[in-house]
Amino acid sequence: GGLVAPGTPVRVGLVLAGIGAFLALPATMLGRLDALAKEVEAADRNKAVELLKTLPERALVKMFAPVGWRSLQLALLHLKAGDGQAAAAGFAETARLCLQPDAVMLISAEAHALVVAGERLKARDLLQKLADAKLLSARDQLDLGIVLLLETKKFKQGLSYIEAARKTIGDHPLVLAAQALGLQKVERIDEASELLERVQIAIKDEPADPLTDDLLKRARKAAQDFLEGQLRRERRARSRRTTIVVSSEAAASEIVSG
Repeated sequence: GGLVAPGTPVRVGLVLAGIGAFLALPATMLGRLDALAKEVEAADRNKAVELLKTLPERALVKMFAPVGWRSLQLALLHLKAGDGQAAAAGFAETARLCLQPDAVMLISAEAHALVVAGERLKARDLLQKLADAKLLSARDQLDLGIVLLLETKKFKQGLSYIEAARKTIGDHPLVLAAQALGLQKVERIDEASELLERVQIAIKDEPADPLTDDLLKRARKAAQDFLEGQLRRERRARSRRTTIVVSSEAAASEIVSG
């Protein structure tokens, strides 16, 4: 507009205004995208479901959002909505779009999404890659501990990862449920029972979390199996004891009289 405007002052003013707008636009759009990302981060399950429908249709996202930013936000929303498989695919797609297949944060996020989706063997491969590089975060330690408890016989190693994660994360219900299951697996029953009670109190008024609920069910089942096994062992021990059967009055009389 400035180039075709009449008069030098108007032409120069419009050109400078255009350059200023050109330089300011990216910063302005990035600021708005950052605010939108914070909205995604703060979303609960219901809000995440709503944003999955509306976010891709927003003009800001269509016109200015980089494709990697868009795929990352959608992956986070899928994870919050409980769709681990879609979230894992989204994190992998983000790594591909950003040309960062070894990005630690994206590998960690994909592994966590796979744990949520029940694809624990795939998650183990990713988490083991981080473990070998000594890049496990606290959440990675928790996820790896859960995978080892559910998919291998390395119960002590899995429990050690979960206990290490608890030192950083704290007494989150998911951490306590995972630790309770680990304690059941290594037959530390009293400690496991105490943690199970704490988890049940903690989640009493909280929204249901499928992964926490699954670990709790497994821990309760493990406790029941242990008690039933203990009862079977006691019955077998009693059956091995010598039983004296008195079959005649004479023998009975002799035993009674000493």
